[in-house]
Amino acid sequence: MRLTGLLILTVALCIPNTALCQDEPPPSPFAPRVVPRQARHGIVELSDGTTYEGEIYLTRDKMFRIFDRRAKMYRDFPIAAIAEIRVSVEKEQMEREWRWKEGGSNVKVYTGRSYPWRKYVTTIVLTNGQEFTGDSTTLFYVKTDKGTKKFILHRRDKGPIGSKLSDLIYVKRIRFTTERAQSKTE
Repeated sequence: MRLTGLLILTVALCIPNTALCQDEPPPSPFAPRVVPRQARHGIVELSDGTTYEGEIYLTRDKMFRIFDRRAKMYRDFPIAAIAEIRVSVEKEQMEREWRWKEGGSNVKVYTGRSYPWRKYVTTIVLTNGQEFTGDSTTLFYVKTDKGTKKFILHRRDKGPIGSKLSDLIYVKRIRFTTERAQSKTE
């Protein structure tokens, strides 16, 4: 009786999901993707005034992510739904470099050197006019006639020791043009 019930259960589980009952291995995660990558034409403006115009796209299967401070939750937006992204400086200062006086000591000493430190706030404006403000750390690319350039929307950033706040360049604005989102396979 028990063996018959187990056999019926095994057959019942295998009928709706025939892929589990076959001896074929699952598809390779390294196989070429058939899902197209979304890209939109736009302009990236940096804090030093430099602009890059071209096709803007994200890492495959990623979206622009922001931690919405008001709702206290993460929100993901596809590139096709965004009209503009604005980044502003929330706090900036020159941080002092400290080190431990000796190994194992709990006394810190100032080295006399400093570095720039900044915290940003990002606002994503959707094509329907909604705005979401918060923290974002997103990697994206701009493909221009001269090649592809990588950018990062930072939540916090710091520069090398000895540099100034003006040396710490960041993405200030991304404006998408009215061209429709188009698929590109890469």
